[in-house]
Amino acid sequence: MPRQGFDWFLDGGAYRDSGRNTAVYAGGGAFWKPTERLRLGGALAFFQSDTYNGGDAFIAPLPLAAYEWRALTLNLVYFPKMGGVNDINTLGFWVTFWPK
Repeated sequence: MPRQGFDWFLDGGAYRDSGRNTAVYAGGGAFWKPTERLRLGGALAFFQSDTYNGGDAFIAPLPLAAYEWRALTLNLVYFPKMGGVNDINTLGFWVTFWPK
């Protein structure tokens, strides 16, 4: 049975982006659980990278999806093409390990 309500989160970090530059981000959002393992949600995130938006920092809304297995979650994010900010549609993913 899916849980009621939302799971709220804050996140931040750095990664090597598709332009081979270091991108930093920070943001927050919420996940809704329509099934026991599937999460759908969104976030509002602050980004800075020389690859995007001419190197200027910006804030973007991001759709998210996740699928949970016991101690592991597969996460997916979509960065839509936005003129002047992101020249291509981008799909990102990462794995979260939950220590017991």
